[in-house]
Amino acid sequence: MNVLVRKLSRATAVIAATLNLSGLTMAADWIVDVNNGPSTDFTSIVVAVGDSAVQNGDTILVRTGSYAGFDTDKALSIIGEFSGGKLKVQIQNPPNVRLHDLPAGTWSALANFRLEGLIIDDCAGALIVKSVRAETARVSDCADVRMEWSTFVATTLSTSSDPDDGDDAIIISGSSQVEIVRSLIRGGLGQSSDDGGDGGHGIWVAGTSKVHIALSKVKGGDGGLAFTSGWIGGTPGNGGHALRIESLAEGIITGGTNNSKLIEGVGGYDVAGYGGYGLDGESLLNMGAARMSGVQCNNIDNQGYLEQPSPADPSLKQILLAGGYTRFTVFGAPGSTVRLHLSTEPTLSPANSLEMPAMNDSTWTIWVGVIGPSGKIRHDLDRAFPMEAGARRLYVLQASVFNSGKRFTNSMSLF
Repeated sequence: MNVLVRKLSRATAVIAATLNLSGLTMAADWIVDVNNGPSTDFTSIVVAVGDSAVQNGDTILVRTGSYAGFDTDKALSIIGEFSGGKLKVQIQNPPNVRLHDLPAGTWSALANFRLEGLIIDDCAGALIVKSVRAETARVSDCADVRMEWSTFVATTLSTSSDPDDGDDAIIISGSSQVEIVRSLIRGGLGQSSDDGGDGGHGIWVAGTSKVHIALSKVKGGDGGLAFTSGWIGGTPGNGGHALRIESLAEGIITGGTNNSKLIEGVGGYDVAGYGGYGLDGESLLNMGAARMSGVQCNNIDNQGYLEQPSPADPSLKQILLAGGYTRFTVFGAPGSTVRLHLSTEPTLSPANSLEMPAMNDSTWTIWVGVIGPSGKIRHDLDRAFPMEAGARRLYVLQASVFNSGKRFTNSMSLF
């Protein structure tokens, strides 16, 4: 293994050792270090992704530092250094990353970065976004995007027709399929001024896109306050929606933990009391098709089709344990039987409306057991299993839960 990999933090080394996203046996590791330390291959991510020697399936390991934003259509795993519970790599000048036109049959990843804007478009291949902290994400016409352990907190727009409004944190458009797991999303706050700006939406799903949100907290931005000029009351801003689903789009929302919430943005008010109050947003504004369970959601404006199943749909979370193990917890109805599916080819089978797609290549299936009265069951998996010779090193897990019918959970990557 390259000497840098041995020097990286344990978390980064685990990622580097478990990712070979396109499955190519000869994939290479490349080192990017803005300070040009030992074993450095490139000092710029822009140069690294543009170099002809860097090919689909390669891994780019990025050392601590600040780097310019980049744009690539290669199927790469681009992994920032992470240690002490902190992200060590910052993208700035420009602060945006664009991943686009990733080829079909490939896997890519972006992990452990701080940036402002993430743009993902026209991707036939699959992409995992993990441990990324950003202001906004825009996904358009992508076959399979999975966001895990990430934070998207939008700010107030500075260049728009109404610069006082808060930005939308995540917009999913075109015909895209996106999964968001164990993440925090919040629309931007409306600016307080003579007239308050409207809060931004947490997640806006448009076109014919499908989104699955699991074990996540999503909030609309609050409306801005209005300050009075003389005797004239200003107009306060309205709150943003936590989740907005357009007429041809679909959403599945599952929970199981206390942080599984859709929270509306609160309307602003006129500070002097002349202009009244802005409108609160909706926790869920559904004009398409949605299925929601196990989630705190107070205000629902359903103008489309909404299912709220009981018992709630199952969900899956993971945490890393000492000694090389990962603990998986499946939330579901007591009495349900649970199997864990581990795959090196986690492509998705087509699913009916409002059903979770399943991985169509389940390489290993592990019998977990029966969910007890607590509504959850755990399984500790050795991360070294089954790292057999010649196997691809990206593993994605999904659980199937049977209770008078089979439902699949969200997926989670194993690294």
